[in-house]
Amino acid sequence: MAWKTAGNLDALLAATDPNRLPRARRLFEHARAVFDDDEAAGHWLSTPNPALSGHAPLSLLATDAGARRVDDVLTRLEFGVYA
Repeated sequence: MAWKTAGNLDALLAATDPNRLPRARRLFEHARAVFDDDEAAGHWLSTPNPALSGHAPLSLLATDAGARRVDDVLTRLEFGVYA
């Protein structure tokens, strides 16, 4: 799936659960800042991640706790802390 804009993320999440949109927007912006690219950010958010017990980051946005886990991984990537 090509992630050209945050609008793509809006449409996807609004169709499934409108309560996730603010979390997803914030995390998409964080991922975009970390990867410096919309498509790379979208790919990272939709790909299973070992640091998230094999879950894709987007699948964890249903709860605040899940969103915090995703944000924590992004912050570790941003600052080069991999453990």
